[in-house]
Amino acid sequence: MPPPTGWAKCNVDGSFVSQSGEAGVGVVIRDSEGQVILTAWRVIFRCQDAVEAEALACLEGLRLAAQWVQGSIILESDCTRVIQAMQQKEDRSALRFILEVAKDQAQVLVDWRITKVKRESNLVAHELAHFARRSMHSAVWLGRAPACVEGLIKNDCNLCAN
Repeated sequence: MPPPTGWAKCNVDGSFVSQSGEAGVGVVIRDSEGQVILTAWRVIFRCQDAVEAEALACLEGLRLAAQWVQGSIILESDCTRVIQAMQQKEDRSALRFILEVAKDQAQVLVDWRITKVKRESNLVAHELAHFARRSMHSAVWLGRAPACVEGLIKNDCNLCAN
């Protein structure tokens, strides 16, 4: 579902490889009409586990939203653990510092909320996170997306129109 008018939706995902500790983060931000505001991916060379990769994805999404979006944000993740931690007033886990920085970034936004999304509804961010790991590079593209996710974005928009 597209966000309400005046809001943007920021989908985030992390991808983690336990053998190497490498991870990738994927972010796609779209406006209420489904237009891409930005896509981003970032490689992470040392990561503890998949939950840390998901927390870093939330941080990256909020950081980019604070910089490039003038309005309210709905942050969507498929990681229940990170969503619950972001909604709590205080977290005492190993993720505490990442979550504190993410919440600080969120305070720059006009308004924000975080919601759980099914994994199959988060495919663009998922693919961008894998792309970061495969390519071993990071980037932010404003107003467009790499070829590896163009079909997924069109499919998302077609589902919203129906």
